[in-house]
Order: sequence, then C-alpha cells, then structure tokens
Amino acid sequence: MKNILAFILIVSVVGVGQAYSQSRKNITVSGLAGVSGKKPSGGVRVGIKGTNRTTQTDSKGHYKLSDVPMGSTLVYSHIDAQNMEVPVGNHKAIVVSLASKNSKVKR
Repeated sequence: MKNILAFILIVSVVGVGQAYSQSRKNITVSGLAGVSGKKPSGGVRVGIKGTNRTTQTDSKGHYKLSDVPMGSTLVYSHIDAQNMEVPVGNHKAIVVSLASKNSKVKR
C-alpha cells in the first residue's frame, strides 16, 4: 500500500512539473533596434528584464535572442538613448527606435 501511494505521489509531481513547463513556452525573438533620427546600427543592448541574459545589435541594427519566455519584457539600452522596455507577449519580431537622450520626451 505504501509503495502504491509513493508511486501515485511521484506521478502527480511529475505531471504537475510537465504541465508547468508546457505553460511557460520560450520563443526566439529577433528584430531591429536603433536610436531615433539615426540609421539602425550596432551598440544597442537587448536584454531580458530580471535576468543577466543580453545580446547586442550587429552593425546593421539586427539582433536575435533565443529562449525568451513568452510574457517577459525586453529592455533596450544605448549610451546615446533613453532605455525602453517592451513586453514580448508572443511576438517573435520586435522593431524599436530609442529616443535620443538629447530629445525631449512628453510625459
């Protein structure tokens, strides 16, 4: 009887773990990022908020970030621009234009 209860408990825990992992799907997000008023270029850092996972745009402003949890937020930053946060949702392509630090932002 104890063996049967232990088996049922193990199966239940494994089942819950599989259901949770399937509900937290990860996607690959790619896109283009640059600073407003300039051509897209390298140097824009793209990261998953709350983690240390980042990438940087190539010389043409393209980026690709794999294994991004759906529903997370991407943070874009550049030395000459204001940071921007964009919710991923289920979007696989995101294009952003960061506001220059010299431009005035309406609030």
